[in-house]
Amino acid sequence: MKFQLVINMERLTPDTNMADVARHTTEMVQMADEGGFEIAWVAEHHAIEMTIAPGPFQLLAHWGAHTEQIRLGTAVVVAPYWHPLKLAGEVGMIDLLTGGRFEFGIGKGGIPARVRPHGQRHGPEHGRAHDAGDAARPQRPVARRLRA
Repeated sequence: MKFQLVINMERLTPDTNMADVARHTTEMVQMADEGGFEIAWVAEHHAIEMTIAPGPFQLLAHWGAHTEQIRLGTAVVVAPYWHPLKLAGEVGMIDLLTGGRFEFGIGKGGIPARVRPHGQRHGPEHGRAHDAGDAARPQRPVARRLRA
């Protein structure tokens, strides 16, 4: 049996200190690492009061510096927000910084109302998911060479 953790920097009330939330989530990922969990996943969210997750790679880099074995992944990177070349670079860098422990999840985003304020359209004919995946794929060999 395999165990995985999906965790975000969530708070239930606005008066909760986000620094405390950041410490708590890091502690949870460390516990998962020590407990033999396979992967810790983080999402990308924008414009949601209860969670701060606009840059999943930042959080994964932080967790990577505080863990040893657990794989770290995005569930998911919202493709319409990213230029394919920028995303490919981020994917390569986080894989390098985590010692090859990165798991890449990408999607178009689930709630159209959250995409529109950022000037993006939602739907199969508008997303960048396909382009971003194509751009990120070549970065894997680059990251492997950098780690060697």
